[in-house]
Amino acid sequence: MDLLFKIEEAIREDIDIKDEIFDNENIELNYSKIEFKNCNFKNCKIFGALESISFTDCNFINCDFSNVNFTSSDFVRCNIEYSKFIGSIFIESKFYKVKFEECNINYANFSSSCMKETKFKKSQLNNTYYMEADFSKVNFDECEMIASQFFKNKLQGIDFSSCNIEGITVDINSLKGIKVNELQAIELSKIMGIVIKS
Repeated sequence: MDLLFKIEEAIREDIDIKDEIFDNENIELNYSKIEFKNCNFKNCKIFGALESISFTDCNFINCDFSNVNFTSSDFVRCNIEYSKFIGSIFIESKFYKVKFEECNINYANFSSSCMKETKFKKSQLNNTYYMEADFSKVNFDECEMIASQFFKNKLQGIDFSSCNIEGITVDINSLKGIKVNELQAIELSKIMGIVIKS
């Protein structure tokens, strides 16, 4: 089904977009306040701005949403695999029971976002930015998070022990309660000004 046609129809008739399959779409979109429910996106390349968009029970496979502006958007019970969100903006967005697997999300901005019961597995999150983001039961499993930045976040209980967090920047308050391995602990101690003598 043609994605642009369905979006324009949804706006015209004030309806949600439901139970659709979008395959091999390559298009610029600049829309807001649209709801997708139980839709599948495969091999799509989308660019532009999709602010205040809602995705519920949607699947994304091998898609490229790099540099798309998703400000204030909602992702609920979505499964996202082998997809790119390089440089995408997720400011004030919400993620609930979302799974990212083998995705490239480098340089994305998650400032003021809210993540609950969300999992990142074997994904690249290098140089990502988190400012005042809220994390609850979020799992990072074997992810690359090199040079990512965390400021004023609630990271209590988040386990980074299987990830590469080399060169991350994080404020001391955000460090409280995080789980790391021994080598990571040594690296993070430098942020707190601790000198470990052998």
